Amino acid sequence: MSCVSPPSAWRLAGLAAAGAMVLSVTACANPITDRIGEASSGVAERLGLSGEQSPSDEQAPPPVARGETRPCPQAIIRDGTQTLRVYEPAGEGDPDFVRYQGSITKVARECIYAGDEIVTIKFGVQGRVVIGPYGRPGTYSLPIRAVFVPRGGEPVWGQLYQVSVTIPEEGTNAAFQLVEQTAAYTIPPGTSMSNHAVYVGFDELAGRQ
Repeated sequence: MSCVSPPSAWRLAGLAAAGAMVLSVTACANPITDRIGEASSGVAERLGLSGEQSPSDEQAPPPVARGETRPCPQAIIRDGTQTLRVYEPAGEGDPDFVRYQGSITKVARECIYAGDEIVTIKFGVQGRVVIGPYGRPGTYSLPIRAVFVPRGGEPVWGQLYQVSVTIPEEGTNAAFQLVEQTAAYTIPPGTSMSNHAVYVGFDELAGRQ
């Protein structure tokens, strides 16, 4: 797996359209805004579990209100975007010139349903930053992109986050965590949420801007 492969797939024109589509899906958000916070603690707790948890543990649909179990999209780290290396400009690609490296180690998600037609996905990302030969303790910004995609379709939601993480003096690494949510989504008739996914990963090109 390349550490610097640009995740060009989610910079397709579909994401531009997704920005407009977010406005339409958020119009459906009112029925569930009072329940958004219900998923927050569950995602944070999953991210806080020990490293013994396997990625497959995140694939099963989580429980929702009233003891029901409904399909929930997977949270998936997009291939080639799990690791981000930032170099000194004069040493791009040379391991001896790495300033810092970020790695995504765990993802989690759960769904909040409003009736049978509207869903919001709460998702979390956990990882670690390590300083390299040219690095030093300090605060770094990690560009993490999340995209909500139906199988075989165009993205219906996408967002770039700048996650701040501080490596303390005398330290060499620090953990980071991001917990966010998609816009409310109206499920098309005859469609299952198990055929959707929330893809996350480092946006290497955004990190260079």
